[in-house]
Amino acid sequence: KKAEKKAKKAAEAAAKAEAERIHDVTYLSVDDQDSYEPVGDMSRIMSRSQTGRAFARVADLGDDAQHPVGSKVWLRGRLQSIRVKGGSCFLVLRQDAFHTVQACYFKDKSNPEASQKMIRYLKSLTEESIIDLEGTLVEAEVRSCTIQTVELGIERIHSVSKASSQLPFLVEDAARSEEEVEASQETDRPFPRLGQEIRLDNRWVDLRVPANNAIMRVQSAICQLFRE
Repeated sequence: KKAEKKAKKAAEAAAKAEAERIHDVTYLSVDDQDSYEPVGDMSRIMSRSQTGRAFARVADLGDDAQHPVGSKVWLRGRLQSIRVKGGSCFLVLRQDAFHTVQACYFKDKSNPEASQKMIRYLKSLTEESIIDLEGTLVEAEVRSCTIQTVELGIERIHSVSKASSQLPFLVEDAARSEEEVEASQETDRPFPRLGQEIRLDNRWVDLRVPANNAIMRVQSAICQLFRE
């Protein structure tokens, strides 16, 4: 009887773990989207199909003519920041180093299991990862992003390429001015000093800083003008 009881508990635990497991999503077509899980890492489709998704540009989200409030949009970008607390989550998506938009998720009391899975997946995402998300545009007042009149209510989110949980430095830290860093040194939470050596050794992160990215864009535009 003890062995049977132990085996039964093990089977129940295995079934529960399988039910809570977040599987990879093989997204082949937007027409079959309802059959896919709303959360999970994207698996490689290996050119088996074109999904048919139309991705919006973050810079165009404030334009009512293109994307009115209440419309659904797909976005792809880098996860600039994320904050999960209790049954809610706020994240910032960045495109082209300059344009940012806030997306949020709140626990659905009518479907607690799906909400719990969504929150667990959101907690697993790392900053600077490339993510796809689908959501509905709602009116909002957001001061911390370039898109300040709307935000996205998350309905579906997938990680396309996960970044390491331990980056050499944060883009947010690299974007601060010397004056800001110097002024913070006498406070309880001083900002880190980033020297030229660490920046050059990790140039792939440093070029995501808006000012550094803008320099490269200006240089490219000048070269193009000379060609023309």
